[in-house]
Amino acid sequence: MLTLAALLLQGCGTPSQSADCDILLGEQRYTRVLEICSNPFHRASAYLGLAGLDLFNLLSTTSTPGNVVGLLGATTANITAKRQLLVLAVEEVRTPASGSQAFALLISSFLGLGITISEFLDNGAGATALDDVIIDSEVEAASGLSFTGSSISLAIAGTPYYQTQVFGSSYTLICADVTPPICDNNPGASVSVYDDLDGSGLLDTGSLPGVSAAEAAVSAQLGISASSSGLVAMITSLDFPIAEDPAKSGQLENFLGQGDPAQQFAIGVVGFLDLLTAADAFLNASAGGTGGGVQGISDDIDAIRVRIDNGATCIATAQPAAASLLDLWLAIYLTAPGTVAQPLPNQTQFSNFNFVSNTQVPAGGVFPVSIDPTSYVFPDPLGFKFLYPISLPAAGFDVTNATPHVAQADPQFRTDFEFIPRIAPGAATVDDGTITLAEVLCVSSS
Repeated sequence: MLTLAALLLQGCGTPSQSADCDILLGEQRYTRVLEICSNPFHRASAYLGLAGLDLFNLLSTTSTPGNVVGLLGATTANITAKRQLLVLAVEEVRTPASGSQAFALLISSFLGLGITISEFLDNGAGATALDDVIIDSEVEAASGLSFTGSSISLAIAGTPYYQTQVFGSSYTLICADVTPPICDNNPGASVSVYDDLDGSGLLDTGSLPGVSAAEAAVSAQLGISASSSGLVAMITSLDFPIAEDPAKSGQLENFLGQGDPAQQFAIGVVGFLDLLTAADAFLNASAGGTGGGVQGISDDIDAIRVRIDNGATCIATAQPAAASLLDLWLAIYLTAPGTVAQPLPNQTQFSNFNFVSNTQVPAGGVFPVSIDPTSYVFPDPLGFKFLYPISLPAAGFDVTNATPHVAQADPQFRTDFEFIPRIAPGAATVDDGTITLAEVLCVSSS
């Protein structure tokens, strides 16, 4: 706390402020400051004081870094009022015009972030409220997020389909032979080959059927020239190992996002993080690029930032099976066209999309299909090519109800599919200013 206190005390005496308002602040006459002082720094400082920030007692504090509840003397009876005062402090200096105002924004945003996290997550569900120890039951009670057992629901055609590329051309193969090397067209006519001349990625069995010479020519090249090959699998439903209670999703989004004055949190977690970044940028620029920003400015600020922006690292340790499955879902999401992360490309060539290598599929039974690369005529990389349901429910593998383009899939499927990067631990990064749902689950471990 010493660094934080020193910075605040340094900011109190800036020459741009009137002497009277400085004196009133020093006397802790905060209400009077709000009555007669117009400078945003003075007014923000007054709101900070009313919220319980005592600059002159900070030098002797022994509070744990980041323990905003202890710093402000917050209780279950007054924590909401204190948070609202911190929001008022932020609004006074949201767009700082001086170094002192930027410091006020830095401190009020830091405190606002900490008190918001504590009010929402350190709620006493199965524990002691506001004890600066957030446990799983408190996180679940507030967020509605919980771990569930799950696996990926897939459908494979009775006679498997494969998609492969040979010499830059895409082909769909239906391989009836099951004796290694599979898909080598031995015995003859055991492989049906269809070209994908339009590059649509669809299972177009209306082109190049039954041409034995073409089939033989393609199958003869598979073991030599195929650049990638995959067993075609249709995802029939989305079942994730993290579930969200719909009744609590609105409040959770309000807590995590920019905030909304019409809801419980006028400024949300990401809103406070953005304000901290803005204050940091202003202070760093004022210092000529020599430092003075959020990173490293105080153990307290660092502690509270990484408590919520934690990279979701706990899931791999606490729920390893769920982490593996979620990151497989993420791999599928990242290779799929037609998502928010990867909109439909302008061209119609989708042969390079929807492919996940066999090496990315975790062991342990969470994936219902396994392939042995040594059993196929295809060279590595060998894996899976995914299709998505055009309409739900999808009872099984159905070419007429399948699309390689997420944007053309069932609307509910698309909505649920976009949930993946929010819950996959592999999509989270420590202290990047973006909070995923997976990171919320890890607050209790941070």
